[in-house]
Amino acid sequence: MNKKAVIIDTDIGADVDDAFALSLALSSPELDIKAVLTNDRYSNIRAKIAKKLVSIKKKDIMIFEGLSDGNGKVVEKTVLEESFTPDKLINNLDFFRNLAGQEIYYISIGNLSNICYLINKLPEIKSSFKFIIMGGSINFDYSGKNNRIAEWNIKNNIPASKEVIDSGADITLVPLDATYNLELDEETLLKFEKSKNQICNYLYIMARNLQKFLFEKYNITKNIVFHDPLVLALAINNEFCTYEIKRLEVNEEGKLIDSEKGKKIKVAIKTDKEKFLAFILERLLNQKAFQSPYGWQRQSMRTAQTLLHHLKAH
Repeated sequence: MNKKAVIIDTDIGADVDDAFALSLALSSPELDIKAVLTNDRYSNIRAKIAKKLVSIKKKDIMIFEGLSDGNGKVVEKTVLEESFTPDKLINNLDFFRNLAGQEIYYISIGNLSNICYLINKLPEIKSSFKFIIMGGSINFDYSGKNNRIAEWNIKNNIPASKEVIDSGADITLVPLDATYNLELDEETLLKFEKSKNQICNYLYIMARNLQKFLFEKYNITKNIVFHDPLVLALAINNEFCTYEIKRLEVNEEGKLIDSEKGKKIKVAIKTDKEKFLAFILERLLNQKAFQSPYGWQRQSMRTAQTLLHHLKAH
């Protein structure tokens, strides 16, 4: 099997979908993970969380503490390799310089600080790296309303986002339009708790930790949405989405805007939800996810009540 080389650049430790994305990568024989980088504030702690998941799979993968530019939170406090001291990206440019010229899928599931830094320091990577970036909003917001917004990954470092989107690099952008409805329902989440796969058990713990945080701090009950796992999955099979070519820029608010001066960007517009969810759940849980193509709709009717009961009980 000819494996695809990937770099994963993540703000793991806040929304749990980063952990699901990293776990999907670790469970995918099609991929050769060259490195994991962390981004956003507290990038050192985020590297320790990534190390925990990598250690479960007993993988020998370089994990770098990336730039800490950004304003994100770290919610996860329990699933981390506390004794791990990550190497810093800024001290290891030679590692990435040695990858220049190779076809590398650079999976960006956080802010764009590290990409901006790397393409400025090592412009030669633009000739061979393929960037798949979760970020932005074209027509839809987080809830699926027809509303173009400043999405978090783009607005969390607007200057870096502007540079990257305008860099001329080979970019596939995966905005909220393609991810907002990729919801993990409560009944399926419980399968991760019962799984005999340790990494699934940790994903369950991390999901519950996030849900507890949101409930206690904001009185919000919500399911996990697979924004980031879709981006990782597209490195394996880009046919989960349909695409349009758009000329885009990032404005001062962090919104993507159509612009004749903007560089051409391949943008994921719509996802085959059932196909993608069946893939990721079969890959992580090692079992068929659905008995019918309408399983998610039936299950979701009971989700809110079940989740609220769980959070109140804990």
